[in-house]
Amino acid sequence: MSKALNIAVVGAGLVGRLLSFALCQRNYCVHLYEANPITLNDDPQYLSAAAFTAAGMIAPISEAVEADLETYWLGKTSLDLWPGIIEELNQNTEQPIDFQRRGS
Repeated sequence: MSKALNIAVVGAGLVGRLLSFALCQRNYCVHLYEANPITLNDDPQYLSAAAFTAAGMIAPISEAVEADLETYWLGKTSLDLWPGIIEELNQNTEQPIDFQRRGS
């Protein structure tokens, strides 16, 4: 795969950053855009992207109250995928990413 292919990802929330990471791992040239300014010095409580709020939490049992069965199963499947995603991310970072699975 050549780096000549440019891909734009709009939104630096949880999905946008994971997608960008996965594409970069496959040697695509990725440009990640976010409407809100994000710097390493930002206090997380002031960041509005989903990855910085409870909106980035996966809670299929809690969601089942309002959502359909397919949404529940998608959430449960996502929870099962997270340990592998965290392991891959931890191979590429100096500071390990904390992952907890204790329910919502």
